[in-house]
Amino acid sequence: MVYCPDFVVKSAEYENEKQQVKTEKDWIVFRNKWFDISNWPEKQADQLAKESLNKKGPLLIGGRKWGYRTLICDISPEARYEFCYTYYTVGYKFIFPEYMDEPKTARNGWSQECPFCEISTHEIGDEECPICKRKLIYSKYLGE
Repeated sequence: MVYCPDFVVKSAEYENEKQQVKTEKDWIVFRNKWFDISNWPEKQADQLAKESLNKKGPLLIGGRKWGYRTLICDISPEARYEFCYTYYTVGYKFIFPEYMDEPKTARNGWSQECPFCEISTHEIGDEECPICKRKLIYSKYLGE
């Protein structure tokens, strides 16, 4: 059975508190309460191996090349999407404020991804996932 993080179980409380995040301090408190992944189960090696057999790429979807991505935490696709979407749309402006106003281009290290479908592309384009139709998330490769 897939693990359900507290933000899924207590969704009304979570959504209310997410709307209250206005400062970096608010974000840290929110993140520590709702996104403490240290207690979330991780996918086991055999599970990751089985998933990778089905994740061969690149894929051509909607005229763009996509690759697969994997979140190590063993949570549902819905929870995975919400976690990543909130991290990038709410938290990034506090974690990496210097990047928020730059053009979202592959040259600048940006990609678009859908954590629900576990796909990503550096070919920036339409903001809707070509598979599930959820809003794509911009993420930035920061290097080492």
